[in-house]
Amino acid sequence: MSRIFAQNLKYYREQLRMTQSDLATSTGLSRSAINNYEREQSEPTFDALCHIADVLGVELTDLVKEHDEYPTYIRRMQVTDDESALLQAYREADPVYQTVALDILRTHRRDN
Repeated sequence: MSRIFAQNLKYYREQLRMTQSDLATSTGLSRSAINNYEREQSEPTFDALCHIADVLGVELTDLVKEHDEYPTYIRRMQVTDDESALLQAYREADPVYQTVALDILRTHRRDN
């Protein structure tokens, strides 16, 4: 599974425009663990594998099976270019502005 998993992990992570550090933070794993998975130096535990799949918005099988062709989007988590740009801007913003941005978006949701 190591080579296939490493390739799939990197592919799906990059589709979400996540860095190894972003994925590590979201999963509670270390950046070096993510790096080791992508370099085929180690493999995750089953629990970690499940958590990675959940964070990436893919099924477990998407991470561990060989693909003839990758899907053009993440199945459970389609991210538009605007959403990706918003997320990137949020991550780069000062924490105070992150809070302000979230407050604005929460105040102006469609269901309000």
